[in-house]
Amino acid sequence: MAEDLKAPPQRSSFQWLAIAIAGTLRDYPTQTPGTILQRLMELRAQARHFMLPPRRERHYPRVVKPRSDTYPRKKNASQLN
Repeated sequence: MAEDLKAPPQRSSFQWLAIAIAGTLRDYPTQTPGTILQRLMELRAQARHFMLPPRRERHYPRVVKPRSDTYPRKKNASQLN
């Protein structure tokens, strides 16, 4: 579906696509075999509604925050000797 829309696959919403595909598959036993291809084409036509907006660019670099210590540190370690 993403290839048809010329968009990266990461932009498709997995949750909404899963719901749409499950709904389509649920109705297959009640349909005649000749209409299955038509239903698949309708699902592919609806794919543009399941696309997420493009990601924003980062305005800040990624950093690793320092881990907080659970015990306080002694300020003057020379007093230990």
